[in-house]
Amino acid sequence: MVQSSYDATVAQLAASRIKFGIVIKELARGKSVLRATFNAHIDRLPVSGAVLDLGARSRSSSYYRFLDSSKANITFCDCQPQDDGMIQVDLEQPLPFPDRSFDVVMLLFVMNHIWNVANLLKEIRRVCRGHVLLGTSFVHQYTPEPCDFSRFTEEGLARLYREAGFADFRIFPIGHGPCTLALAALQQTAHCAASATLLYPVIWAGDTALTRLLPRRAAKRSIMTHLSVLQADT
Repeated sequence: MVQSSYDATVAQLAASRIKFGIVIKELARGKSVLRATFNAHIDRLPVSGAVLDLGARSRSSSYYRFLDSSKANITFCDCQPQDDGMIQVDLEQPLPFPDRSFDVVMLLFVMNHIWNVANLLKEIRRVCRGHVLLGTSFVHQYTPEPCDFSRFTEEGLARLYREAGFADFRIFPIGHGPCTLALAALQQTAHCAASATLLYPVIWAGDTALTRLLPRRAAKRSIMTHLSVLQADT
């Protein structure tokens, strides 16, 4: 039996581990702790076929340095597109695409900017014939681009997905440890990108020790983002 892209994606993410080298390089590029940790988690994750990236902002978003999109034909969309060839789309309205027209739909760090989230999820399920990658911030600074409405827990996301008609999905909480979470909060309030890079080796060591001593408590208290994989073709 051929493994579906949904099953393969879930299996790869379940086995994924955040790599120190990737995080430190992303911090040196000026990325936030939250985004650097997320990018490290999706390293080499494949997306292929007809791919719809909703809210991409540009064709050079940082996650494309880590996703394996070499076999993808990507349609880039945003409410305020920054590059030529992108499609301007209002995600509060019905998506301007036919039913089941994409193998993969990506919505990464966009959902908190949407008021009618339930309608958007139903529209995504309508246009997707494969699976959805949905990244959401759990702990993040206020980002009015142009609006910022909400944050969702794992329980809240699961309820939204079920009510939108997604029967099969997996939600992966992403975070390396409480020290990393504290560094992310410091970076967001003090805007200290350079300091985050310098501090991270100590932070990494502290979280490694805490995770070994108190694995369950450390995991529960370190979540920064959630990456969900939803199967649309059911």
